Amino acid sequence: MKGSRFSEEQIIGVLREHEAGAKTEEVCRRHGISSATLYLESVFVEHAYQMRNRSFPAPPEAPWAETGPNLAGEAVWSKPRAGSESENGNRG
Repeated sequence: MKGSRFSEEQIIGVLREHEAGAKTEEVCRRHGISSATLYLESVFVEHAYQMRNRSFPAPPEAPWAETGPNLAGEAVWSKPRAGSESENGNRG
């Protein structure tokens, strides 16, 4: 995958220049980028800023954590129960 032509600092500088009031066409021509690139970078930076400053709640407890055993763990790790042997001796 091809790396970015601009560093993060350069991208932020271009976005700040645009936010300061420079016309989109001038900023794009001066830095050799398209208006679509300028727009997408501004959306990406805004989203990253929002995600960084967002506080996420703790994940909920698994619904089966308190209601019963882990069925996969029980099938693999538990000792055989009385009467769980099949006729041919295999556990099932």
